[in-house]
Amino acid sequence: MQTPEQVVQEKNRFINRLIIALVYLAIIWTVHMIKRGLNLDWDQWGVLPRTERGAWGILFMPFLHRDFAHLISNSAPLFVLFLSTLQFYPRIGIRVLLGVQLMGGGLVWAFARPSFHIGASGVVYGLGAFLFFSGWFRRDTKSMAIACIVAFLYGCMVWGVLPTQPDISWEGHLFGAFSGVLMAYLHRNVDRPKPYSWEEEEPAEFPNQTYWEQEKDEYRD
Repeated sequence: MQTPEQVVQEKNRFINRLIIALVYLAIIWTVHMIKRGLNLDWDQWGVLPRTERGAWGILFMPFLHRDFAHLISNSAPLFVLFLSTLQFYPRIGIRVLLGVQLMGGGLVWAFARPSFHIGASGVVYGLGAFLFFSGWFRRDTKSMAIACIVAFLYGCMVWGVLPTQPDISWEGHLFGAFSGVLMAYLHRNVDRPKPYSWEEEEPAEFPNQTYWEQEKDEYRD
């Protein structure tokens, strides 16, 4: 049971994480509004594989979107997944975001088709993959529950890693997801949730015996 002070502290932490997620999303929207308002062609600053200038897109790719439909489709899942990452893995949340963005963008630059790749969907796939596979790598109750929720809400995203639509950067989705899996594995022992009280308790009798061994001992006398 948390004390009132602990409840207030946790509420303040959540508000701080909420602000971080909102600021990140606001930057993306601000960039797009400036681009549209001034009629600028910033798509050329996306990732253009295996070119010197295209390497800058590793930094800029998540902040550039083709149109409002593209931006809106990425905004909700990006906000939810980034906030979830900050909330459930507070020590490494921002590190995971940066790792997914830089690693995924770098792999797109190295291996993707020679075209401009833009959009935050690679980060979306990376965060989703991180949350899902963290549950499997950690094998604790809370992480597994998070993994199941992510699978339920965003399981259909798995089709986005296949080359089904030529005008969509499926490579960004694929390499973003791969980066998320790698980040989940590398940080599998960091920010482990505290176990519930009932998970820490051991039976008063026969703590190291199986059920059948206990039954055998009970009937032995």
